[in-house]
Amino acid sequence: MYKLTFILSVSLFLFSCSDDDFIETRDPNPVIEEPINESLIDSFLWTVPIDSSTIRNRTHNIARHALLHGDLVIFHTPSLAGWVALDAKTGETVWDNRGQLNRSEIVDTPIQHGDNLYYMRTSSFLKLNMNTGILELKELWPVKTEFQNNYSTLDDGIIYNTIDPFNNAVPDFVEWVRISVDEIATPPLNWTRFNRYVAADNEEVFRGSGQPNFFTDANAHKNMIYPSNNRTADLINTVNNTVTSFDLDADTIKWHKKVSNFGAFSTPSLIEEDRLYYLVDSSMICLSSETGDQLWKADSKYFDETFAFGAGMHIVGNKIVAIGRNQKNVGVDKFTGEVKWFVDYDANHPDRLAKGSQQFSTDLYQGRIYYISGWGQLVSLNPESGSVRRYYLPDRPYIEEYDIQLFEPWFKFNGMTISDDGIIYLSEGLRFLALEVPDKDL
Repeated sequence: MYKLTFILSVSLFLFSCSDDDFIETRDPNPVIEEPINESLIDSFLWTVPIDSSTIRNRTHNIARHALLHGDLVIFHTPSLAGWVALDAKTGETVWDNRGQLNRSEIVDTPIQHGDNLYYMRTSSFLKLNMNTGILELKELWPVKTEFQNNYSTLDDGIIYNTIDPFNNAVPDFVEWVRISVDEIATPPLNWTRFNRYVAADNEEVFRGSGQPNFFTDANAHKNMIYPSNNRTADLINTVNNTVTSFDLDADTIKWHKKVSNFGAFSTPSLIEEDRLYYLVDSSMICLSSETGDQLWKADSKYFDETFAFGAGMHIVGNKIVAIGRNQKNVGVDKFTGEVKWFVDYDANHPDRLAKGSQQFSTDLYQGRIYYISGWGQLVSLNPESGSVRRYYLPDRPYIEEYDIQLFEPWFKFNGMTISDDGIIYLSEGLRFLALEVPDKDL
């Protein structure tokens, strides 16, 4: 079920960004990269076929999520209906529940807490034991006229989510629900409802609610702060975009701010100390977590709507780096909003194959940002200057073990994670792969 919150986001995703005549800008004293910025990846610590029965037919199976848990790396393969856990050092299979779950994508990054994995899928809440692969709980939201949304957020041992009408049920509403992880055992789960919004009480303005951030205010009260794209009943016309701070201790809204009239929010947003950061209305804004007042707004000429769909924002040092869905990356001073560097990977850019990104494909290691580009390359980005190093697979590698030759393999569409000791876990669609961060010693 497509949710009200991000309907405009979906529509904007269908359009490519324009080739604006932006000028690439840099710091006055940029960090100079090593002269070699493109290298071949032709060795791995281990490789494991995603499906040994189909690899000779070159059947691709996307490994969307790659998660680390202790000595395990756990991959989700939606087309094979489940998860598989491998020994992170050797690649040996520890458990495999593929074929036992639904053949559908997990929209949001699952929550890891203790030995368990929690996530939503088609209005069902699931709990998976990461040590055994056993699905310990799956509960469909019990109210037939309501739908539990695809994302969940964990804060201080509490999982938060929203519900809204299912199958055009009336009245239109959005309501928050929460539950302690200590209470998640056997159905029925005892979710607590709070902060209900009904469109009929606000001139039929339909409101969705994006993923929240949490902030302890000057009164030592915990606040849940979340964005909303607000629309008319036809779900087409945007009324405005707002951010709301809900005081969880006082059980009331603390502040509610309009931030723009148009555009899709990025998900997720960022919070650091008393500052909130959002990509919205083809720009980046910073709000006070205490009051909701806008502290700054970045120059919109460096942004477009596709930033709402890419690998998101990342705080590294004093900068926020935003990696776009199409061809733009930007580095912003987190205190002032000043754009420190900007790169438009147009057709003439020497590193054009670094353009484009997607969720689940980004991680940080030793002060650099690593992501999978729209061309399926592994990109290492310097957040100080925006310069990159690119790593790619051989054009037509021969896999002797399976007597097959691949044609232009890439990492595109797959998830990625990096361990603390600098091992990257990802896939090219045929194999699970482990390799050392290629530039860790540069």
